[in-house]
Amino acid sequence: MFLPNYHAIRDFVVVTNTKNRYSLREIRSGHVIEASLDSLKNLDGVERDSDSLVVPGQRVRLFCKWDAPRSRWAVYPLRPDQEAQTIPSAEGLKAEFKSKGVGTFEQDVCSLANCAGGDLWWGVGDDGSVIGIDALVEKYGGRDRLTCHLRNRLRQTTNTNLFLDVRFTFFERDGRTLLKITVPSSRDVVLYGDALYVRSQNTTQRLSGDRMLSFIYERMKNGRP
Repeated sequence: MFLPNYHAIRDFVVVTNTKNRYSLREIRSGHVIEASLDSLKNLDGVERDSDSLVVPGQRVRLFCKWDAPRSRWAVYPLRPDQEAQTIPSAEGLKAEFKSKGVGTFEQDVCSLANCAGGDLWWGVGDDGSVIGIDALVEKYGGRDRLTCHLRNRLRQTTNTNLFLDVRFTFFERDGRTLLKITVPSSRDVVLYGDALYVRSQNTTQRLSGDRMLSFIYERMKNGRP
């Protein structure tokens, strides 16, 4: 499933449990591991039966670390910082995966800002696989330079101060560098040049003509300038 001396965040399904042990099947590989009740006692957001055991069939996301002295995998509930770096299982209204390159960066940011906000996950394939952006970071001379370049692109091509509010978070996953770009929902209508982009389901769409005017009118009617 993983390499020894390694750690990762993975999705599991609870297969069986007893008073002291859980059997967990890792969704992507199908590999089954065991976990102690103590290691999962602080797990939140899952259904429990009358004995406070996690009900079989439930899906849980856990931090996995190789326990070298015991030659086994240990699993733990996610810390808040780990939860913030947990890649969604699929793209959606508030999540977009980008496997490489800057590409449609401005359009994607504007579409999220014009709707409910959300995250761009750079270095993640369409199927949620970890690809990494190490080559992109190297191309721009490091993480700080890449961040500065992206902020400048937003500042030069959009009509608001959105570039000040977007957050860039680099982290490592499976030995590769990923970038999470967090975009807040904007009170203003954000334009990329003279174009208006919005998020629809799991895609970025450009509005024009009557659809663009209707979107702006609805925003004004609902008290969002």
